Amino acid sequence: MLTAVGVGATIALAGCSGNSQEGSGNGENKPENTQTETESPTENTGGDTTESQDTETPTETGSQFSTEGNDSELITRSPEELVLTESDLPREDYSVTSSDGTTSPQIVEFYKVFESEEGRLENRTRKYDEGDRVSLAEEFYDHLPRNIGGSIVDQTELDIAVESKFLLFDLDNDLGYLSYIKFRDANAVSILSWITENEPVGLQEIGSLAVTLHQSWR
Repeated sequence: MLTAVGVGATIALAGCSGNSQEGSGNGENKPENTQTETESPTENTGGDTTESQDTETPTETGSQFSTEGNDSELITRSPEELVLTESDLPREDYSVTSSDGTTSPQIVEFYKVFESEEGRLENRTRKYDEGDRVSLAEEFYDHLPRNIGGSIVDQTELDIAVESKFLLFDLDNDLGYLSYIKFRDANAVSILSWITENEPVGLQEIGSLAVTLHQSWR
């Protein structure tokens, strides 16, 4: 069942707006909309839907998950170098089952999917190479996640890169749990989407993985 649940569609191009910022962690984050865009976990594309009823409020900042980002220093490495490798994973039974990249005049993107009998982890990174690159990345970050069907049972602001956030979804139709982290550094945004059927992946594990990933960027 887990391989049929598409987490790849958490990526969708957002418009261009926002201002550049510089800092460590997410101290200058803009408030996120209370109406998060969501997507059905069985579809990789399609229109936005409204999230299930959500009365949760963000928990206190997960300050133990902290790395430095800088909007004044653009990310120049290729997206293939900005995603996880098997050696980064905390669980040895996961292996790469697919990977791919896309390129447009403005955007380059790459993803990897890691799977085992217990779950499915996708890491996708998008980098803007033209235009107002930091503002475009900010806009994209602000509109994530998109089209994830389910209710939020936990959410925590993090201090990874320039801005970052953890969300835990209880997915619709008994599809399990989705642990989700997004973070942005300058002109690049990365997403970790980890689906498990019986027990959710906690912030401690996926947060540490996000720290490992971002530390490899610069």
